[in-house]
Amino acid sequence: MLPTRMSFFHNNPSGRILNRFSKDMVIMDKWLSKLLEAIQGFCVVYSIMTMEAIINQWILIILVLLFFFVTKFYMKIDQDIKRLEGVERILQYTNLPKEEPITSDNPPLPTWPSQGQLILKDVNMKYHMDDPPVLKKMNVSIEPGWKVGVVGRTGAGKSSLISALFRLFNEGLEGEIKIDDRDTSSVGLSDLHCKIFIIPQEPVLFSESLRYNLVPFNQYDDLKLSEMLRQVELNDVTLYHEVITSASVRGNSYAWPEPS
Repeated sequence: MLPTRMSFFHNNPSGRILNRFSKDMVIMDKWLSKLLEAIQGFCVVYSIMTMEAIINQWILIILVLLFFFVTKFYMKIDQDIKRLEGVERILQYTNLPKEEPITSDNPPLPTWPSQGQLILKDVNMKYHMDDPPVLKKMNVSIEPGWKVGVVGRTGAGKSSLISALFRLFNEGLEGEIKIDDRDTSSVGLSDLHCKIFIIPQEPVLFSESLRYNLVPFNQYDDLKLSEMLRQVELNDVTLYHEVITSASVRGNSYAWPEPS
């Protein structure tokens, strides 16, 4: 709903954003409904008075007076709407800076990346333009097939490195990040995010089938997904099995349902 930069979501709490789509929208809907009711009533009365004016021209005087009072009433509602802070905030959300292009004119090949080579050259990243960089002159070369672990204290930049790979904060990112000799800045964000994957620390499951949780955008057929389940030794779990059921929720954690 808000195709803006990730820095906006980083700087604004989720509660504040949700408030714009709840409280502010309710306020705006309330005043807009009053405005529409006033316009509807005016149209009905105007139609009746016009028909009466055809029969009796003295009605035109009443029609002019009615038009004056209705216009004054409409202007009052219009001014009240413009004074609402909620409306102003919603309008601000429509003018947020847009994210980088989702697609590119030169998309990568369907097989990219095929090797998995990763090169970072002079990479700097900031979450905010006025903040100091969280990644400073980072130079890393990871060859295909390597398994690399990144360790460090809180605030060392582990999560920032992931953000840089996904180009989540593009406006604060400098330097070169290449995957299989392709600069990620030349790849559309939609293509880039579909080609690299991450297992989050706090996984989120949808109350849908296993298939939907694996590929919500339906990129792969059942044959490929079944083969993937076989490779991780989940042969007894079907793709269309419900991941979360009423019986599988225990406390605040989710339990994997028993296969049928």
